[in-house]
Amino acid sequence: MTMYPMDPPPFPEGLGEMIMGDPGAFMGAMQGGMDAFATSMQGGGDIASAGQAFMDAAGPMCSDMGMDPGMFDGMCDAFGDCAGFAMQGMPADAPPADMGACMMDAATMCMGPDAGPMPPEMGDMFGSMADTMADCGCGPHDMGAEMGPPMQMGLCRASLVHTLRKPASLHLKVVLVMQQE
Repeated sequence: MTMYPMDPPPFPEGLGEMIMGDPGAFMGAMQGGMDAFATSMQGGGDIASAGQAFMDAAGPMCSDMGMDPGMFDGMCDAFGDCAGFAMQGMPADAPPADMGACMMDAATMCMGPDAGPMPPEMGDMFGSMADTMADCGCGPHDMGAEMGPPMQMGLCRASLVHTLRKPASLHLKVVLVMQQE
């Protein structure tokens, strides 16, 4: 079971229209960022430096499609807070397909309920991102901790096990406690 923040942070206003206006350019920017991420990791960098390489490559590419730096930073912060939270709660050995699905769900949540469905190509993009992370030896806990706010892993893992034995109505109470820690 993957858990997400109760109130996922929203993407900046107008981001959805910008992405949907030219999804190919956006996916190209994300691929460029992931190429830089992989190059950094393969060159001996850590996740933080690889993440910065992603930002340094993807940011200007998003700017080329009309996204100002504030919108890009806001998108990355919101996505990182939502996906990072969820990835820290996934099993440590979660396969890339689960990581990609987690990121797709997080992006959908950050887009908001009125945004409509994400194009299927976005799922492929997140799957490719997860494959790159896994190929670089970055599992969901490491990526989640780098992307989002820190989570007390002992509390998270214990709570996940605990919620599986309780009625579904108690699940929300556990998530609220996790956010407050």
